Amino acid sequence: MTQHNSTHLLRFTSLALFLLVVSPIRSQQVVQQDSYLNWFDQQVGLENTALYDGVIYKEIYRTINDKIKFYKSSSWLDGSVIYAGQMFTDIPMRYDVFEDQLLIKLKDQLGGGALLLFKDKVSTFTIDGTIFVNVTEISRSSSNSGFYELLWQNDNMRLLAKHQKNDFLRKDRRSLYYEFIDQKKQYLLYYAHKYSSLEKKKDVTALFPEFKNEVDDFYQINKRLRSRDMDAFMSSLINRIEDLLLQNQAK
Repeated sequence: MTQHNSTHLLRFTSLALFLLVVSPIRSQQVVQQDSYLNWFDQQVGLENTALYDGVIYKEIYRTINDKIKFYKSSSWLDGSVIYAGQMFTDIPMRYDVFEDQLLIKLKDQLGGGALLLFKDKVSTFTIDGTIFVNVTEISRSSSNSGFYELLWQNDNMRLLAKHQKNDFLRKDRRSLYYEFIDQKKQYLLYYAHKYSSLEKKKDVTALFPEFKNEVDDFYQINKRLRSRDMDAFMSSLINRIEDLLLQNQAK
């Protein structure tokens, strides 16, 4: 067994043993688990774990203003990731929305810079408090693959939003540079063991034909919310549909 594989086994074995003795209270368990993983990674070094399995990243787009290709900021943001089946917490990362790729910061003693993670090994990640899910990992047959923000979920449904940016080449007096502009998000609903696109109202009524009148009313009443905050509108819509489903079940 190689040192790399033995480190993986040690990490999993140690975690399994640790979870047997932690408090049964879930919130305490999560905190203790994260603390243990952080301690363990510090002992073995992140560079000796599965997380340091990627490609050295080199930026090819020059930007000069705040119209960047990254989620929220070009600075490193605190996050966590499930990579190759393992969880890593307190990781400096960037989400490249334009390329739909996840980057992590390399340690200074390893040259600094960024490491591009292999997309098919990323199950989920959290960056600056926002959760993203790899739909390619969940449903490889889906044509709408990639990283989606988790907006709303319960035991039966999961609403996801795809961030998108377009690039524009600009020119000033001295050089060329790029600007990246936010585009309309794509929305997916995971329901009845499949993903469905929710681009238009007819997509919603096609999925829930028994609630066509209620969906029509919702769109009519919430016009302002839809124009102001589409994420909130879609989350409220799916929450309304969930209420209607529960009412039908209770009859």
